[in-house]
This record gives sequence, C-alpha cells and structure tokens, in this order.
Amino acid sequence: MNNSWTRLTTVLAVLCLSTSIARADDEKREEEDPCESITPASAGGPVPHGDEKLVVRWLGTTNYEISYRGQVLLFDTYYDRGPRNRPIGLLPDQVTRADAIFIGHGHFDHM
Repeated sequence: MNNSWTRLTTVLAVLCLSTSIARADDEKREEEDPCESITPASAGGPVPHGDEKLVVRWLGTTNYEISYRGQVLLFDTYYDRGPRNRPIGLLPDQVTRADAIFIGHGHFDHM
C-alpha cells in the first residue's frame, strides 16, 4: 500500500464529504449529523440518508466504516483484539449494523 495513503488515513479519524451548502432548514433538523457524531453508524450512530454526504470513519488499526445513502459498509473488521493488542474503542457486540463487510486481508490467526 502507498505510504502517503497510509499516513493520510492514520491522521484522519472521520472524513465527511459533502456536496451541499448548509441551509437554515438543514440546521433545524433534529437528526444528529453523522459528521459530528462520535458513535460509529455500525454501533447505532447516525447514518447519512441523502445524496450529499459520505462519511468515512477510521475505527483504529485497519478498521474502516463508510456510510452513505443509509448504508453502512465495514472494512477489515478486527474488533476482537485480544489481550496483547490495544483496544480500538469498539467491541464486537457493540456492532449492530452492517450492510456489507469487506475483508481486505487475513492473517494466520484471524480473518
């Protein structure tokens, strides 16, 4: 993998891309903004439903979550870390939603 891409992804915890301009009626909505939430969409946090937002969330190590148009995609979901690894702040039983899970790589002891 490209080193500059690795450095970029380790710096960003949440990247929210938006093509819309904030309007007064958008600010009045009671729904929590997925870009402002610290709760991942896969653990019950808000999911963007319109065409204007794509949320990329780094969940630690190689764990990523992408939410767009009401869908939640998980990449390399290594949440059950074991005692020798640092916790990532999300336990496997906290994941309540995933429309698709993609495994990008595996190791001899887990996949």
